[in-house]
Amino acid sequence: MTPAPTLPSSRRAFAILITLTAGLAIWLRTCELGRENFWLDEICSMISSAGHFDELSALPRNSIIPAPPNLARLTETSTPAAIWSGQKADIHPPLYFLLLRGWRALWGDSELAVRIFSICCSLLAMILLALVVRESAGGRAALLTLLISAVAYGDLEIAREARQYALAMTLICGSFLALLRLERLEAAKQLSSRPGWLWLGAYSALLLAAMLTHYFSILVLLGHPLYAGVRFRGGLLKRWAFAVVIGGGIYGLLWGDALVHQLRHNAEATGWLLEQDPHHVGNCFIRLGNLPVRLLWQQSFGSNLSLTQLAGGVALLLSLACLLFWKKPSGTLLFWIWYVLPATALLLLDIFTQRGTLGHSRYVVFALPGLIGLISLALQRWPTWCQTLAMTLLLMGTYIQLHYPLRNFPDSRSAAEKIDSALQPDTLLIFDGSGSFDWLAMEMFLNCWYYLPHPPAAVLISPLPPSDEVQKQFVQYQQLIILNQELRPPEYPALQQFEWLGQTEVLRQLGPIYLFIKK
Repeated sequence: MTPAPTLPSSRRAFAILITLTAGLAIWLRTCELGRENFWLDEICSMISSAGHFDELSALPRNSIIPAPPNLARLTETSTPAAIWSGQKADIHPPLYFLLLRGWRALWGDSELAVRIFSICCSLLAMILLALVVRESAGGRAALLTLLISAVAYGDLEIAREARQYALAMTLICGSFLALLRLERLEAAKQLSSRPGWLWLGAYSALLLAAMLTHYFSILVLLGHPLYAGVRFRGGLLKRWAFAVVIGGGIYGLLWGDALVHQLRHNAEATGWLLEQDPHHVGNCFIRLGNLPVRLLWQQSFGSNLSLTQLAGGVALLLSLACLLFWKKPSGTLLFWIWYVLPATALLLLDIFTQRGTLGHSRYVVFALPGLIGLISLALQRWPTWCQTLAMTLLLMGTYIQLHYPLRNFPDSRSAAEKIDSALQPDTLLIFDGSGSFDWLAMEMFLNCWYYLPHPPAAVLISPLPPSDEVQKQFVQYQQLIILNQELRPPEYPALQQFEWLGQTEVLRQLGPIYLFIKK
């Protein structure tokens, strides 16, 4: 591999640029970070890291639960073994939740404290990606990589929530860095030295950790055999294959049985991604085409199927292809694999399973470093004024479209406060999904229950209107509090025995809260 070029001559200017970039990245990731309450997936992270996800899955639907516990709180039973075994009821691997358990024990459970873990991972991933680019194209391209990573919308999105995507991104970037370091050591005839064995062990460990963090990591890691098959020969190829076998073998021993168990109910758990549109295949290709724009600037410009996004994304990819294959800088193959493979894999997955995965940037965000690497390699061949202009346009685009919060958070804390103020003895809380997808009722329950301090109430989680048998039990309670996203009071037959006292304003993603008291 071609030796990495040296840093710019003015080290002071380079240090200033690095400092400003780091400050910008930190500010964008921490601005108003703790203002919004957790959303559903983050609450599930809290439950998983407390080792209670299997208990969550076992909560009954359509029957009254006398006193459901708050499963997100850390207790004496929140052990690593409980987290490991509890994740078998989920569709995610356990590593992130094991690490989050330790982070919570150190820094607490506030929204700010928990989300900072993802920010730390995101910043580390930026550094690792810059090192990968530096191995391929030198210090100037690495600096461009840091600038783009600091403001890329997809990176900001995963950095500001308590989910495993930022950790997986860090491990993936680390694995690519180890791959290039092994190639460089082989070129220097130092693969058999102590650093060579250390990097080989680190590479195997990073593969294992990435696969234990998120399953979509595997879509990116499958690019390693493609790269190694083209670039590696002889002893390097054998040792690389040995490291892969070791990492994969340990993964199979540790998590293989749980993976098989999760696959059995994966289709049910991801049913909300199903798309019934007759133009599904065309939509998938449009999402693939506009992916670069969505990853760099915004998850959607009004619609995931925007033709403006499609034109912008295709134009960006075509220009990158022309520039890179014309100039042929080192690293072009690696970054094309890094971007194209996961994006194409998800395209095929969506087409054949009728899913809309590509419409959600967090599921394909692991392709973002490949896209950033391609842009950096192209820009570093341009004159300085062109690089400055491109970075200015990127920053302006980010500023124009960046609005906090990045996600539409539910009014969970407000709902919990209203419910808590209305609670009386013998109260039944009903979370009615109104016939929508199965998880809607559970989502409303988790959003509110997490923020209730000491909820002394029975609960009914009902994806459908309660059955007649269940409604007969309502007379045991003096008060009913019903969450239903319909904008009118529910009309159960049993409610004829109760007096409607009123309702709250419409709460974001939850709907109104209806209060009934026994006549």
